[in-house]
Amino acid sequence: MEQVGVANMLLGSTDFSALPGLHNADDFCRSASCYNARMKEVKKSTGNEPTITDVMASLQDLTEAVQSGFAKHEARFDRHEKILAALHEGQNNLTERVGDMDRRLIATQSRVEDIADMFESTTDVVDESRDQIFDHEIRLKRLEEVAV
Repeated sequence: MEQVGVANMLLGSTDFSALPGLHNADDFCRSASCYNARMKEVKKSTGNEPTITDVMASLQDLTEAVQSGFAKHEARFDRHEKILAALHEGQNNLTERVGDMDRRLIATQSRVEDIADMFESTTDVVDESRDQIFDHEIRLKRLEEVAV
């Protein structure tokens, strides 16, 4: 009866319907003790045990396989390093070209500002000349009117 209490504590419930072939705690305890008895009767296999030579040969094969795997990975890493170096060089070239374009753009912008200043002064001169010509035309008209 004490085993039933332990089984109930371990399972946390008295509902054994979810466990196939077990209807109550007594069934659980009986199946557990049968399992333990069966495990004691299991004999170890008596096959041929590997010798130290067999183990060392297997270890040597494993070591060679690991070394060849490392060699393959090292070759891949070397290829990747070359690719990354080429990408880095390309990035540096691109950065240099962008810098050159930036310098040329700044120079062009400076020239455009100089031309804009020149046009502004030219526009001012043209405006003054236009005003003088307009004033001159007015004076001429007055003189023509007075002469008539």
